[in-house]
Amino acid sequence: AKWFDCPLHSSTAEETFLQLGVVKKDPECNEQFPLKRPWYTLQSNMAETAGPLKRLWSGLYVYLDGTTIGLTKTAPVAYCGDYSCFEGVIAADITLKVVSQSCDEAFGTL
Repeated sequence: AKWFDCPLHSSTAEETFLQLGVVKKDPECNEQFPLKRPWYTLQSNMAETAGPLKRLWSGLYVYLDGTTIGLTKTAPVAYCGDYSCFEGVIAADITLKVVSQSCDEAFGTL
């Protein structure tokens, strides 16, 4: 069985996108949606090693809106504790704009 989470349609999500200046674009939710994304392939490539599980940051990449740049923290889903039973990825995105704003705030306190 396969299950993929696609963005929710909520007023809170819409407000967040507006505050961050990010243009919201829902992906085409189908069976292939996440399998080719950089954050997913990072972990699926690790599955070929069958080594211990690792939480990893993706490199920078362009989001599906075609203009937003960001990176993703990923964690493999594997019930056996290593990549030999890899089933999927849990991921959390952060845009480069948010990283930049956070760094500016932190540097301002030095």
